[in-house]
Amino acid sequence: MDKSYRQLFYNAWQRHLAGQPLSEFDHGIVEVLRCYPEYIRAMRPESIDVEGGENPYLVLGAHMEVKEQIRLDRPAGIRSLIAQSSKGIDYVESVMVELLVHTLKAAQLGNKPPDYKVYLSELRIALGHKV
Repeated sequence: MDKSYRQLFYNAWQRHLAGQPLSEFDHGIVEVLRCYPEYIRAMRPESIDVEGGENPYLVLGAHMEVKEQIRLDRPAGIRSLIAQSSKGIDYVESVMVELLVHTLKAAQLGNKPPDYKVYLSELRIALGHKV
């Protein structure tokens, strides 16, 4: 994961702690960190250069993307898929994050764009819908 991407998260958290004005993107980062405080420990300068192992920045980014997917209905149909689910939104979002991280890692390993058709198909299965 690119160091500049990690720096965005770190800087937003530092601005929040300092009481400085936040951009809309910064607010999104702070919101996710408030919902998942276990990742706040990653908001240290020395964690920006760490490679390998669990990547909290990837997971935080996935949480932000999932919220945007729902808001924008992208990939198309994801909002109705979620609405049809009998599962709670917290469960649905956690499944979405897990599948999205898997999708992004597969894309990175294959040096290709993420396959959102596969992502949606896997989400349908995970939520108990017919494919």
